[in-house]
Amino acid sequence: MTKSAKSTATSKKSGSGHIYIGIGGWTFEPWRGVFYPEKLTQAKELSYAASKLTSIEINGTYYGSQKPESFRKWASEVPDGFVFSVKGPRFATNRRVLAEAGDSIKRFYDSGVLELRDRLGPVLWQFAPTKKFDAADFGKFLELLPRKLEGRALRHVVEVRHDSFCVPEFIDLIRQFETPVVFAEHGKYPAIADVVGDFVYARLQKGNDEIKTCYPPKQLDAWAERLKAWAGGGEPDDLPKVDKSKPKKMPRDVFAYVIHEGKVRAPAGAMELIERVKPHVVHTHSSKAGILGRIAGWNVLSRGARVGVVHTIHGPPFMPVDGGVLARAKTLALNHGYTLAERHAAKRCHVIVSVADAMTRQFLERGIGRPEQYVTVYSGMETGAFLEPTVGQDRARIRASTCRSAKRPARSAPGQKFSRGSDRHGQNWPHQ
Repeated sequence: MTKSAKSTATSKKSGSGHIYIGIGGWTFEPWRGVFYPEKLTQAKELSYAASKLTSIEINGTYYGSQKPESFRKWASEVPDGFVFSVKGPRFATNRRVLAEAGDSIKRFYDSGVLELRDRLGPVLWQFAPTKKFDAADFGKFLELLPRKLEGRALRHVVEVRHDSFCVPEFIDLIRQFETPVVFAEHGKYPAIADVVGDFVYARLQKGNDEIKTCYPPKQLDAWAERLKAWAGGGEPDDLPKVDKSKPKKMPRDVFAYVIHEGKVRAPAGAMELIERVKPHVVHTHSSKAGILGRIAGWNVLSRGARVGVVHTIHGPPFMPVDGGVLARAKTLALNHGYTLAERHAAKRCHVIVSVADAMTRQFLERGIGRPEQYVTVYSGMETGAFLEPTVGQDRARIRASTCRSAKRPARSAPGQKFSRGSDRHGQNWPHQ
């Protein structure tokens, strides 16, 4: 058996993985007037659903092959950051000998799944409740799953529905292939919360259409905490496991889908979960990374999330212009580029935290932001010499000789109050 290649889909540098929450499919007549507006055309259902959710499980692929143009169309109708999971075909999983599923798996990927491009998330391989665990045969099936196609790392997850899988041998097998098992919250199927790969996949199937939010608030709160625990590299302490060993501490992407038999209230449940796990404040640092962070934060805000975007500038990126003709031209171009980028990013920021008055003045002189956006939190290095070095000066020496041992308390820029009319949790931030 060959071990899977490491997925490169998620950066492990951040403190937490992404949490994607959604439903199964997007075409369902009872959702009209409950989830979809009454007059919304069917052609716009996917784009509408994608504006309210962060993921959708495509289940049509389980029943039959799709066309490449369909995958391209679906990808074009959802916003950046939205991810589909795709259910693998039943022709691969509903068979007596899983080791013979190679042709079905190949046809599935040849149908154009990769046309989803960066909207493609995990592929879900769902097995029948009658399928029992056979280590040798199941291992052969995992070997057949492609780990990389056309230079793209692929993710796979299996959903098993027979109690014979609740054994350490099964956990050892999927851990070897770094292929997670679905945590199924279901009345009949086994619930296996063992974390074995670099992502987690949960299907919440105990919703109630008699409840407007699909789940009671306390249960939604509990599930939100579980999703955040998984994303942060840990695991919930209230879900059943087969193997008691602890998973490696690392950020993990989490995919959670509210799917129950009636599913009328499933979208409401998914949206309630999204509300509970999304950030209230996006805090970015530095110049280059902060520009991207602020724009990303604003994209979250533009989709209806009540999130504040706060940026801290630790040091200006603008350098003194010196050297030869080429060196001077390069520095001038870089300074100009930074200025334009910072101006653009400042428009997507509610509060800009500066560490020195001279830094605030320097940014304002370059047309970056407005005075009322700035808050000064002194770092102990309030010196014009450091912030505006002259030709030939060495910033490291200036830092060593001028850094003050006593730090001044934080204070706002003139006319600026940090709360800016918001509550203490960062809500009700004013739009630019």
